[in-house]
Order: sequence, then C-alpha cells, then structure tokens
Amino acid sequence: MIPYLFVPALFSIFLVLVCLFVFTMEIRYNFSEALLKRYNIEPEWSVFASKVAGMAIFGLLPLCLLSFTDISPADIGFSTGKIKEFKGVTALILMGILTLSYLISTLKNVRSGLLKVNPKEYSTRNMIRGAAGWIIYLSGYELLFRGILWFTCYSAFGFIPALIINLVLYSLAHYQQGLLPMIGSVPAGIVFCIMANMSGSFILPFIAHTTMAISFEVFSVMQQNSLSLKSEIRNDR
Repeated sequence: MIPYLFVPALFSIFLVLVCLFVFTMEIRYNFSEALLKRYNIEPEWSVFASKVAGMAIFGLLPLCLLSFTDISPADIGFSTGKIKEFKGVTALILMGILTLSYLISTLKNVRSGLLKVNPKEYSTRNMIRGAAGWIIYLSGYELLFRGILWFTCYSAFGFIPALIINLVLYSLAHYQQGLLPMIGSVPAGIVFCIMANMSGSFILPFIAHTTMAISFEVFSVMQQNSLSLKSEIRNDR
C-alpha cells in the first residue's frame, strides 16, 4: 500500500508531465497564435499570448485539478510563508542574479541561443509587454515547479529526493529550447528550490526567476546596441 504522503507527490509528478505535454502541443501547433489570427489581433501580441497560455497550462490547469483533491493551498506553498524573515538573503540573491544575467548577456554565442526576442523590434511598449508576459507566465510556472511539485515531494520523500525530482522535470521542461538551457536550468533550479524550502512559499523563487528572465532579456538587447525606447513598435514581420 502506498503511504498517504506519497499520493500527493505522485499526483504532482503526473500533473507536471501532463502540463509539459499540453504546453509542448501549444508550442508545436501555436493554438494561441491561431486564436489571435481568428480575432484579427496584431501578431506582435503572439509572444505575450503564448506566455498567457503558459500561465493557464502551468498555473490554472493544475489548480483546477487540485481542487478535486484534499491538497490545501498551504500544502503547496501558496502563501507568503516566512518571506519577511529572508529579506536580506533575497536581496543578495537578486543582486547575484542581476550580475549573472548581465555577464551571460555579454557572451554573444550564449546570448544568441537564449534570446527569443528580435532586438530590432524592442521598444518601450515591447519592453513593458515583455516584462508583463514573463510575470504572468512565471507565476504559473513557479507555482507548479516550486509550489505544487516541490512541497508535495518534499513532504513525501525529503529534501534530496525532492530536489532530484524537481531538477529532472525542470530540465525536461527546457528540452524544446536545447541542451544549453537544459544544463543551465540545473543550478538555477537548485537555487529556486532552496528559496522555496527556506521561505515555505513559491513566491521567492517566482520573484528570482522573473528577475532573471526580464533582466537577461533587457541586458541582451542592450548588448546588441538595439534598445530603442520609442513609443511606437517597429513591426518588420
């Protein structure tokens, strides 16, 4: 007989695999972009729409499925936890992330492989939309990985097994992006899991991950001397 604590953990692992499959289908068939075309919405919103779809898949879908279980929000780190106790540590981590993002953005080969936006189209409006997209997307993403998956597995298996499970599935989530992002997800995943564990919440990893994503994007565009703070969006598509 499977111990009670194992059931939520096994369910969360299954949930992650389901979400990864659904998101892979979204990437492959571009359902969100097709929806934009259907309602004649400008294609410049396609990246933002895909991030909203990602939030729905990684955040809303799991929450809907969890509503049919006995797992409470507190069980998955859906709270502020002990965030206030780690303000200093969080500030240091964020400073480290900003520094690392800048250093990585200076590496041309790495930057070209990771940057998903067209620097020539980067304007003030695009920068705001891009940041909003990351915030929306990563709220669901971190809820799934450093909330649902981390806390259920930690309760069932302990720190090291939960960390291994999280890193394997988190690395798998970067499969579509290539080998470099898969490798890079490991150290980042370790930091995010530790932040979730020490704070009792997925919010700190969400803040750290969002800072990393937005800062790398901005620094990368600036490195290519293409950051254009214009009020209008260039659309060369």
